[in-house]
Amino acid sequence: MKAFHSISTSLFLAVVACRSDSGPKAPDPSGPLGAGNTWTDAFLGEAVLVADEIWIEGPEDLLEHVAIRQDPEVLDYATTTTSEGLRQEIVRKEGESAAEIRAQIDAWSVVALQKLVVLQRPGAAPVRIVATGEAAWVPVSGVEQRGPRLEFRGDRRSR
Repeated sequence: MKAFHSISTSLFLAVVACRSDSGPKAPDPSGPLGAGNTWTDAFLGEAVLVADEIWIEGPEDLLEHVAIRQDPEVLDYATTTTSEGLRQEIVRKEGESAAEIRAQIDAWSVVALQKLVVLQRPGAAPVRIVATGEAAWVPVSGVEQRGPRLEFRGDRRSR
């Protein structure tokens, strides 16, 4: 637990240190799902989410808002098309105990210590993030959350 706390604290400090008012702007919230809906605001506030396993799912434009750092030397990747949608799964390679799986969804930095799954569903769907294991969500401004399971949801908003 002490190592986990140290990792999450270090990540939070790194996010705060890298903050810049002249940095990149938030992604364009409009998406291909029609002029009546825009992307959710739920993940536009800077935060760090750390957990053993993280599941991110959302609508057909999800991958426009998610970036995954790839390191094939220490992580295994699998992309499959299923009846649920396009599924990307990233796990640590056997014996790589110090490897972290890093991703970004809008302004949130995401760190999975064991596995990250991103599921882009066809059509309209809410954005849902589920973090399990030793999970911590640390916003730049706001109240930190910790627990064995944290869940976040973002719904599209009407224009």
